[in-house]
Amino acid sequence: MKWWYYLFILLFFIFSFKTCLADTVILNSASGLDCDTICANAGGTCLSVGTDEAGTNTAYQFNSFCFNLFLGTCETVMTSTGDSCAHANQWTNCLCTGGAPTNYTLTYTANAGGSLTGSTTQIVAQGSNGSAVQAVASSSYSFVDWSDASTTNPRIDYNVQGNITVSANFVFSTSTTPTTTAASCTPDVNTNIETITSCSFASSTGITYTNYNAPFILYIFFASILGFVLVIINILNNAHGKK
Repeated sequence: MKWWYYLFILLFFIFSFKTCLADTVILNSASGLDCDTICANAGGTCLSVGTDEAGTNTAYQFNSFCFNLFLGTCETVMTSTGDSCAHANQWTNCLCTGGAPTNYTLTYTANAGGSLTGSTTQIVAQGSNGSAVQAVASSSYSFVDWSDASTTNPRIDYNVQGNITVSANFVFSTSTTPTTTAASCTPDVNTNIETITSCSFASSTGITYTNYNAPFILYIFFASILGFVLVIINILNNAHGKK
C-alpha cells in the first residue's frame, strides 16, 4: 500500500477523536461561573454557548418562567436572583473541548415543619457551584440546620466534588408573648345580678382573658351612685330628727 493511504487513515482517526472530544456540552445553570470556567473545570476550553442542545446559538435564558433569550459568550456569568427576570442570567449550555465532564447531582429536601425555595435537584459539573436553595419554616416552626450540620440558609454548594444529598431540619417553637387569635362571646349567668355577657379571648399560650361588656359596668356604676344617695338621705334625716 502507498504511504499516503496510511497517513490518510491516521489523520482520519485523529480528526474523529478530536471531533468527539469537542462535542462535550455542559449545562451552566445559575452557577455564578462563566462557561470558560465551567469548561476549564472539566479539563477543556469553551468553544461556544447556547440554549440549544448543541450549545451553539450564543444565547442564555432568564428564569424558567421567562422565555426571552439574550446573547451570551463564554465569558457571560450565569447567576440568578430567584425572583426577577430582569436581573438573572440563569442558564446556558457550554460547548467545551476535552473529554466528557464528570457531573454530580445535588439533592435538597425538607423535613416536617418547612419547605424549600430554589432548585431542589441540580446537576453540576465537577468543580462548579450549585445555585441557592433556601429553607423556609412553616408557621410556629424555626429552621435548625441541614442534615450535614450546615446552618447556612440559604445555602450554595461551591466547588462540588461529589453527589450531595441533604435535608433541612425544623423545630416546633411557641411564642411566650400572648397574642389574641380569636374571640367568642357567651352568656354568663350570675346568681346575684341579672345575666351579663362576657367575651373570652384565647391566646397562643392557652391563657384566657375575659373582658366584660357595658351592661355589667353600668350596673356597678349606678349601684354605687344609688348607695351614695341613700347614705346622704340617711344623714339628712338623722340631722332633721335631732332638731
